[in-house]
Amino acid sequence: MLSDYRRRAKRNPVVESAAADENPAEPDRERMIDERSPERVLVGEATLAQALQAFGELGDLTRNVFMLFRNPGAT
Repeated sequence: MLSDYRRRAKRNPVVESAAADENPAEPDRERMIDERSPERVLVGEATLAQALQAFGELGDLTRNVFMLFRNPGAT
């Protein structure tokens, strides 16, 4: 997934605005992607638990195919 993120970032670079350079000590709230909150952490943990459970329920062959698809360098 990190490889996909890097490829996507190379294709779609983020253009910084001139306003961001004026006061670098004070971050622009609109540019921030996500804020950490207790609710967001709980939702993330629940989502991860569901994904791990579903992954654990896959058969060996299906799990291996999925892993090789997501990480072609792994053997």
